[in-house]
Amino acid sequence: MHLFVEVVMKTSQDGRVTIPQRLRKQFGFHAGTEVEFVELGGQLERLIKIYTFLFCAV
Repeated sequence: MHLFVEVVMKTSQDGRVTIPQRLRKQFGFHAGTEVEFVELGGQLERLIKIYTFLFCAV
Protein backbone atom coordinates (compact mmCIF):
# COMPACT_ATOMS: atom_id res chain seq x y z
CA MET A 1 0.00 0.00 0.00
CA HIS A 2 1.34 3.41 -0.97
CA LEU A 3 0.32 6.46 0.99
CA PHE A 4 0.75 9.79 -0.77
CA VAL A 5 1.61 12.66 1.55
CA GLU A 6 1.95 16.13 0.09
CA VAL A 7 4.67 18.34 1.54
CA VAL A 8 4.85 21.98 0.52
CA MET A 9 8.28 23.60 0.35
CA LYS A 10 9.21 27.12 -0.75
CA THR A 11 12.24 28.16 -2.73
CA SER A 12 14.47 30.87 -1.33
CA GLN A 13 15.44 33.94 -3.32
CA ASP A 14 18.58 32.16 -4.54
CA GLY A 15 16.66 29.02 -5.60
CA ARG A 16 17.34 26.77 -2.62
CA VAL A 17 14.71 24.33 -1.41
CA THR A 18 14.74 23.10 2.18
CA ILE A 19 13.65 19.50 2.67
CA PRO A 20 11.76 19.32 5.98
CA GLN A 21 13.71 17.76 8.87
CA ARG A 22 11.20 14.93 9.29
CA LEU A 23 11.75 13.83 5.68
CA ARG A 24 15.55 14.27 5.88
CA LYS A 25 15.65 11.94 8.88
CA GLN A 26 13.18 9.44 7.44
CA PHE A 27 14.96 9.11 4.09
CA GLY A 28 18.56 9.65 5.17
CA PHE A 29 19.31 12.99 3.55
CA HIS A 30 22.53 14.41 5.06
CA ALA A 31 24.92 17.20 4.10
CA GLY A 32 26.48 16.10 0.81
CA THR A 33 23.55 13.93 -0.31
CA GLU A 34 23.11 14.35 -4.04
CA VAL A 35 19.60 14.47 -5.44
CA GLU A 36 18.20 14.25 -8.93
CA PHE A 37 15.12 16.09 -10.11
CA VAL A 38 13.26 14.06 -12.73
CA GLU A 39 11.18 15.87 -15.34
CA LEU A 40 8.63 13.94 -17.36
CA GLY A 41 6.35 15.49 -19.95
CA GLY A 42 7.04 19.04 -18.79
CA GLN A 43 6.29 18.23 -15.13
CA LEU A 44 8.64 17.70 -12.22
CA GLU A 45 7.85 14.10 -11.35
CA ARG A 46 10.10 13.20 -8.46
CA LEU A 47 13.15 13.93 -6.37
CA ILE A 48 15.59 11.02 -6.12
CA LYS A 49 18.32 10.54 -3.52
CA ILE A 50 21.47 9.51 -5.38
CA TYR A 51 23.98 8.87 -2.58
CA THR A 52 25.54 10.48 0.46
CA PHE A 53 29.15 11.42 1.03
CA LEU A 54 30.13 10.25 4.50
CA PHE A 55 33.74 10.61 5.52
CA CYS A 56 35.12 9.04 8.68
CA ALA A 57 38.51 9.84 10.14
CA VAL A 58 40.15 6.62 11.27
